[in-house]
Amino acid sequence: MAIKKVNFGAGKANQDYLKLYLGLQSRNMLGGADNSRIIGFISRTGGEGVSTTVSGLAMSLNSAFPGSVLVVDANPVTTGSKRIADIVEVNSRLLTTAAIQSGTPDIAEFIAGFGTTAVGLLTLDSDAAGQEIVATELCRVISDLKKEYATILVDIGAWDQVIPTAWTALLDHLVLVVDGNKTTRELLENFKKTLEFSEHRLSGFILNRQQRPIPEFLYRRL
Repeated sequence: MAIKKVNFGAGKANQDYLKLYLGLQSRNMLGGADNSRIIGFISRTGGEGVSTTVSGLAMSLNSAFPGSVLVVDANPVTTGSKRIADIVEVNSRLLTTAAIQSGTPDIAEFIAGFGTTAVGLLTLDSDAAGQEIVATELCRVISDLKKEYATILVDIGAWDQVIPTAWTALLDHLVLVVDGNKTTRELLENFKKTLEFSEHRLSGFILNRQQRPIPEFLYRRL
């Protein structure tokens, strides 16, 4: 496992991620030694901070329980978008479609580490992340990783991209990351209806910005 030690953000950001970790813990959404959990994170559109949120949350959680967290970057990003490996500045070997379809790959060879307590990072190439048949095979591999990690955080990407339905069947929880600066209550309500129509159930959402066009208590009523 390759390890890159980074200090993610300054005091305020780290405090926010700690609060987020404690919030998930209070809702029994995090895994434990005998009860591993897989949590998926999506956004309504690109640029709302899913990858940054997952990175910071993973390091906060892993600092409390070293070696217990795996991040799966399954975001089928478009050209110019950053992967989690770019954000945390670590070299991560891409798990390709060919490697997945060749049988059962040695996943340990594809897991890098970042942060002072070495969060695990598994990065899919864009083609693999967006293909339904590949996602189905990969879900079996990730299910096996639940034996090694208490909590697996999956960056699924934006809803307006191609997201294989296999991911949602794998997840124990699905969390929506919201940029409060550009998301209104009406947009959230419409998006919730879209998810419900597609038979996807949200476990919660994360407000990713400090300033919001509507008060936070209104979001919490949705």
